Amino acid sequence: MDGSPGSPGLPGAAGFPGGSGMPGMPGMQGPPGAPGQPGPTPIRYNGTVKCEEDTAWLRCNEYKHISIISAFWGRRNFGLCTEHTGNLQFNKYCPTTPLFLTKVKDACEGTTMCEIRCTKFFFNDETCNDVYKYLEVYYKCIEVINGHEVVNEDNLLNANFLG
Repeated sequence: MDGSPGSPGLPGAAGFPGGSGMPGMPGMQGPPGAPGQPGPTPIRYNGTVKCEEDTAWLRCNEYKHISIISAFWGRRNFGLCTEHTGNLQFNKYCPTTPLFLTKVKDACEGTTMCEIRCTKFFFNDETCNDVYKYLEVYYKCIEVINGHEVVNEDNLLNANFLG
């Protein structure tokens, strides 16, 4: 014959945690955050590409002067200025030099309008004589009031952009 049940034992050790339950309903949408900082002022500049033997005209409106950002005389893009006469190559790389930028700045910097003859003669260029080149120039029009340049946020960004 069986005896009567004994007294309960001590509780056992804790088991492993169970799996996560079903996700609850989404809460209420929170308030909108503070507005962010305004984005940078876009850098605005003028630019032109002219093939060898062409003439580039850089112009600014009245009371604004030309400020050269960059100038490239040579060949780095084989799709530009591919139609020419003669036996010059248009699929061969030819780097620019700081002298070519100086020539453009000397001709145009601080003027309202200038003309650049895109020739090896103008640039005093004796490099890559077998390559058909082009001029790629970017410039900004700086406002001048009473003989002083007007510096605004856009111009400061441009200065930072140039390094």
